[in-house]
Amino acid sequence: MNKMTNELLSKLKNKMTQEAHDRRESAGFNGEMGDGGASQLECEWKFYTYGIQSVVPPEWEHFLKECDPEYKDYLRLKKKFE
Repeated sequence: MNKMTNELLSKLKNKMTQEAHDRRESAGFNGEMGDGGASQLECEWKFYTYGIQSVVPPEWEHFLKECDPEYKDYLRLKKKFE
């Protein structure tokens, strides 16, 4: 397994971005309905970088709220007083 340096991470991002571009372009030239997996590759990269930064992705924020005991109390009290 390679240790990620900023330089290696930057090169990897450039390669992945180019690959996504190539997949999208190839799918377009071939008349495919999809993007040839380009959006999947971009999504994987996005979540990889969230993992490196130890950040909860915005798409998962609602899961985080549901794990918070104070949020559960908030929902219980909200329901009680509605």
